[in-house]
Amino acid sequence: MIPGLPLYPAFAAFPGPMAPPMPGVPVPLIACPSAMASEIFAPSSMKSAMIDALDGGLKQKDPEKQHEALFEAIATALSLGSSSGLRRRWCSSCWARGRSRPSAALRAGGPRGGGDNLAIPGHLM
Repeated sequence: MIPGLPLYPAFAAFPGPMAPPMPGVPVPLIACPSAMASEIFAPSSMKSAMIDALDGGLKQKDPEKQHEALFEAIATALSLGSSSGLRRRWCSSCWARGRSRPSAALRAGGPRGGGDNLAIPGHLM
């Protein structure tokens, strides 16, 4: 989700009623919140999801619960890698086009927009 970031300043300032495809400003991925981020960053919830997905027969064959230690190690590594990776990844190459509001909205300081994002591969770098 992109929470109202000023991604397309050229689109917002375009003087005509229809803006041509215009590039957006690169944004770090960590600035875009996700509803499922807590599931990725919390090793305990990831571990419990892996345990729930494991076949019941395999759980019964492991009385020492070694699978839980393995899942905890995997979840911890994925959690740490995901949180540091979000700081290094950028949402770029996002283009917008389409209807833009009249320039009176820009002069009045009001919101601009009405266009849509072009789904071009390579947004996340």
